[in-house]
Amino acid sequence: MIKATYDNIIVKLNETHKVENIIIPDNVKNTMRTVEAEVVSVGPDYPYEVKEGDKILIQQYTSGQTEGIELVIDDVKYMSVAEKWVLGRVE
Repeated sequence: MIKATYDNIIVKLNETHKVENIIIPDNVKNTMRTVEAEVVSVGPDYPYEVKEGDKILIQQYTSGQTEGIELVIDDVKYMSVAEKWVLGRVE
């Protein structure tokens, strides 16, 4: 199991579920997409709005890049992201 440190959030990417109903400004429409992810771990140094197990939406560049670090553990894609890249929780 991977544990977040400092003010990081570790998410498990669900790349099979791309979100289509989010309105994105025209000037970034071709460069941004929204991806569903599951929160795996939150760092101890910040009072987060999300908790482990939450399904969330994160912003991601269409190139696959996010302001974060991608991790691959046992062929599963994870990402360490800052909370500012979390758009909201899926309920």
